[in-house]
Amino acid sequence: MSARLLAIPTLCQTTIIDVSTAKHYLKLASLLMLQFVVMYGGANWISAQRADIHHIYFEWETRIPLVAPMAWVYASITPLMMSPAFFLDKPQLTTLAKQMAAAMLIATAVFLIYPGTTGYDSVVHSSRAIEAIRTIDLPYNVFPSLHVALSSIIMLHLGTAVGVLGRVVLIVWMAALIASVILTHQHHVADVAGGLLLAYGCWRVITRPAAW
Repeated sequence: MSARLLAIPTLCQTTIIDVSTAKHYLKLASLLMLQFVVMYGGANWISAQRADIHHIYFEWETRIPLVAPMAWVYASITPLMMSPAFFLDKPQLTTLAKQMAAAMLIATAVFLIYPGTTGYDSVVHSSRAIEAIRTIDLPYNVFPSLHVALSSIIMLHLGTAVGVLGRVVLIVWMAALIASVILTHQHHVADVAGGLLLAYGCWRVITRPAAW
């Protein structure tokens, strides 16, 4: 019985999706989401009860303005999370899931050992998107930035599956995502650096596809 295929138009090309591959990724993504809710959510809750919260930022960073429209760029991690099913095969998806799971495990350990928070003014903002982010994500799991780490791991994988134009799109998207975590006041510079290092470490240590 032949595999069921779907033709999906993307920014740079038409991608043929194997339905069984999509189901495989859905299963992996469900397990990753469960891990995220338990670990990330649990660490956030535990840190909210603690008094030994650290500040990992320079004073000048607290003067960076909040740019409310960047909340939509911040939220673009959602379609990014869905994109691997359109470009990667099952072995690549499994490797991606292992790297993301490892990143969450390591980050959670750091959150619990060295809990931190942001130094921005947390006054109520008129932007519903900003307030939604603040409601969902308490300001404790800051170093390293999992938002940056998980996005970077996915981008590294997607970069092996697209052409030059696709890689340019990924680089611009990643730069915008990094800017968004700072301009929405969710993270500081050190958090971003930590997230990038975490992503690179998981990419290098855990079996990975060919480089770009």
